[in-house]
This record gives sequence, C-alpha cells and structure tokens, in this order.
Amino acid sequence: MGFYEELSKYYDIVFEKNNATVEFLLEDLKKHQKVIDLACGSGTYSIELAKNKMKVLGIDLDLDMINLAKKKSNKLENVNFVCENMMNLKNIAKGEYNSIFCIGNSLVHITDRKAIKTLFKDIYDVLEPQGELIVQIINYDRIIKYNVDHLPTIKRDKEALEFIRKYDYNKEEDLVYFNSELIIGNEENHRYENTVTLLPLRKDELELMLLDIGFSHMEFYGGFNKIPYNDKAYATVVRAKKI
Repeated sequence: MGFYEELSKYYDIVFEKNNATVEFLLEDLKKHQKVIDLACGSGTYSIELAKNKMKVLGIDLDLDMINLAKKKSNKLENVNFVCENMMNLKNIAKGEYNSIFCIGNSLVHITDRKAIKTLFKDIYDVLEPQGELIVQIINYDRIIKYNVDHLPTIKRDKEALEFIRKYDYNKEEDLVYFNSELIIGNEENHRYENTVTLLPLRKDELELMLLDIGFSHMEFYGGFNKIPYNDKAYATVVRAKKI
C-alpha cells in the first residue's frame, strides 16, 4: 500500500483542525460569500467554512482525499469537492470568488516559480474586486538561515501513531527534500516512508510575486494566531487583497 493511500486513513488524526485557522479564514467573510480551498486535503476547512454559511469549492489532486472530504461533508449543500490540479483553476472556477486560500504548505509542492506566479495570476483573475488570497507555508527563511533539518514529530498516543518530518535543503538546486515517515502501531510497527521535493519560497520573493501580479494591502504573520512575522517564526502566512 502506498504512503499517501495509508496517510489518507489517518489524515484527520495527524492534521487536527485548528480553531485559530478557522477564525483567520472567516475573518473578512460575510455569510453566503464564495470561497475556494486550493489543495483542500480531506476538506476540514472547506467544511468548517460551509458550516458558517459560505459557498465553498474544495480542489485537490488526490482522489482519496476528495472522497474522504465528500464523505465528511455529510451532504452539506453549500460545499463541493472536485479532484483536479489547482493549476487548472481558471477552467474549474465559475464566476468570481470572495476568498481563495491555499494552506498547509501546499503551494510549495509546485517547484517552479513561474508556475506559482501563473497560479497567482489565475487566482487574481478569479477573485472579485476586494477579494482576498490567503497563503500559508512553512517559513523557509527560518529553514535556510538556521539550518533547520526537521519539524516537530506529530504524535498521537491514543492511536499509537507518529508522523516524522525531516527537511534536507539542497543549496545548489535550491530545493528542499521533505522526508516523512508514518509509523503506526506499538508492538508491530508499520512504517511508511516518502520523499517529496518542495520549493523553499522565501517571504520576500512571495511578497514580490504578489505585488507584481497586482495584489496589495498584504499582511504577513508567523501563524494563524497572528503572531508577528520574523525569520524565527514557524510559518509564513499572508493575506493579500485584490484592489
């Protein structure tokens, strides 16, 4: 069984819902506004926004994740999930949207800066005037400057589960090799390993990309709890407006 197929069974245990994230995503929204969740995973935040009366479209490339999201949505009429590549956004989205978000370090799975900028342009075109883009990634300024080679291991004692995350930055390639290991069970452990290549997108270049596309009124934070951004913060979070 493949790594992601196995991870999908435990996805919501590994990545628990964070209330601060929900509050951040809802902050500038009014009831019945239209939202897109790019790389929605199992749909946790799409569903939370739908419960708060938003009209939500969740997009993810992984069919197992989309099937899980549909199952979890419990037939909510104001949320829809599609298995698609977010690079095809302009072919998927119908009409204009009030908010589009891409969180969970998903953006940097796109390892081509030109492709990311194309995606930002498509997002800009799909947003209505005054619409917002929210992005959250790992703080790669911290990873590189301080030679961070791992993230905290996620442990769920009740389920006898560990998710180990290690980062290997290749300076010559300017890429990060994200090596993860899912360990399940106490006595007879089942181990599933995976390596994926990530783009170490720094805060300044992210800001320049967004400015170049036309976004403005950018707010940067070190997390969804709105701690100030600095090079020691765990995450890079930005809220950008289409004015």
